[in-house]
Amino acid sequence: MAILGAIPAMHAAPIDFTKISGQSNWILHADLEALHKSVVGSFTIAKAKKNPETGKGITGLKAFYGFDIDAVSSFTAYGRGKDKAIFAAKGGFDPKRLQAMLELNESYLAKKHGDTVIHMIDQGKGDPKAIAFTAKDELVGAPTAPFTEHALDTLKGKEPSLEPRAIHKALSNSMSYPVLIAAVDVKGMAEFSKISQGPEAVMIQKADAIGLVVGETGDMLVAVVLLEANDDETAAHVENIARGFTSLLALGSDLDPNLAQMLSKTKTTVSREGNTVTVQLGVEVEVAKEIIAEGMAKNQAFGEDGLD
Repeated sequence: MAILGAIPAMHAAPIDFTKISGQSNWILHADLEALHKSVVGSFTIAKAKKNPETGKGITGLKAFYGFDIDAVSSFTAYGRGKDKAIFAAKGGFDPKRLQAMLELNESYLAKKHGDTVIHMIDQGKGDPKAIAFTAKDELVGAPTAPFTEHALDTLKGKEPSLEPRAIHKALSNSMSYPVLIAAVDVKGMAEFSKISQGPEAVMIQKADAIGLVVGETGDMLVAVVLLEANDDETAAHVENIARGFTSLLALGSDLDPNLAQMLSKTKTTVSREGNTVTVQLGVEVEVAKEIIAEGMAKNQAFGEDGLD
């Protein structure tokens, strides 16, 4: 799969599928190290720190809670349906200080699951939220204790881990150092959905999986969307729709100068291989930085006006 631009040298933390439950129908993985090392990511974080309010918040998180945004390595979330999810984080926190904070909760309770302590809070408000520290700088958690227990069992090999599908492999291979990867098993999610009408119902019937990967390649910020259809015929229709959408945007640029300027700096490609359709959107990192800076400036100005 050809990606716009060349690949830069950068550290990355790929998804470790052995740590994700085999029951998962969707996953999201953010490589925060790659974000910090990317041009757009480092620029955005630096700009955010210069904002008085944001900078104060970041400093406060580190001073009071021991949360260091610069030291966060990765964040992963996964689940079966859309209501409850398991999350895992690596780096950026002090487990002793975080545990001390949890213990301040009026309904705090610690329980052992195997040889690991699960810290539960907000009891009496439905299922207690549960967090467990799995290493010096790693944790797993979920909105319910049984989900956290399941995550721990997966880590210890007592429950099956996720076997990467074609969509996962395609996303992981689409660029060397992605900042964000997300994938949804559409058919699996359909078991938890009651949707029977509208575009979403059609998507459930015709698609097997959908994925997204975002990262930098060379001097480009690139987003790649993959759709794995039921069959080649369906994929051909999706390919035509994607090409038509990009053409429609081009037509609309005649009426919207801002859209025209954006499209002139965006490279778009649509391709298909068998039952998989790939849409790539790429913009030069310097252009992305300009857009981000303008957006941040507008938000800061809006916030200052709101205080008047």
